[in-house]
Amino acid sequence: MALHSLGPQVEGFSDQGRFLAIYTISAVTSFVTSYALKPHHCQGSSGAVFGLAGALAMYHYRHRHVLGEESSNILQSLRNSLEVNLKIGLLCPLIDSW
Repeated sequence: MALHSLGPQVEGFSDQGRFLAIYTISAVTSFVTSYALKPHHCQGSSGAVFGLAGALAMYHYRHRHVLGEESSNILQSLRNSLEVNLKIGLLCPLIDSW
């Protein structure tokens, strides 16, 4: 669901190659970090999706003067989503938050 929502937005301000690079680098970095901090089998694409959210946040933060209220709304929405996901990750011991 998050990829379906964030993907087109990120791809809208970048090309397909940059989108793929952001997604892949975020996925690999999150996997390596997770494994280094808690070496066990982990799976999922949440790190890559959070990387896309970070790219979207940086785009709107850098262009907030041009995009105006739209940027403020999107940044607020991304911050709320991050807070909820962090709380869920910290409260559920089966979720690897690292």
